[in-house]
Amino acid sequence: MAGLLGDEYAAFLASYAAAPGVGLRVNTRKLTPYRLQALAPFDLAPVAWSPDAYLVPETAQPGKHPYHAAGLYYLQDPSAMIPALLLDPQPRLQPGPRSLQHARARQTSLTRTRPLRLQAGTKKTTAATPKILAQKTGISGVRP
Repeated sequence: MAGLLGDEYAAFLASYAAAPGVGLRVNTRKLTPYRLQALAPFDLAPVAWSPDAYLVPETAQPGKHPYHAAGLYYLQDPSAMIPALLLDPQPRLQPGPRSLQHARARQTSLTRTRPLRLQAGTKKTTAATPKILAQKTGISGVRP
């Protein structure tokens, strides 16, 4: 591997010692990356190749935050964000983080196919949560 990477081999080895982070992509159909930076209760470090993606410390647990449940952002490994930058996205994709990225690039819309959940594994839907978030944050378009 050292022969393939040359001068970058030391940085490659150091990456294994670094604490892992969580990739986060902003749902730009609901708010801007700037607005999420102002609202987020955890640190956001920009991903170099995507203006609406960030790295979040693993200890922040962004998947348990109500903003995640409301669809204001999606958790996605930064390496999985690259295909939409390189491929020609087409409309009529199924909902999901990569599909959202494709849809944003093509200016198409997505429809939620699953009920919003308050917590992973619960049966209780939380139609009121997005409404409350919209009222408290001023973000329109937050819906189950």
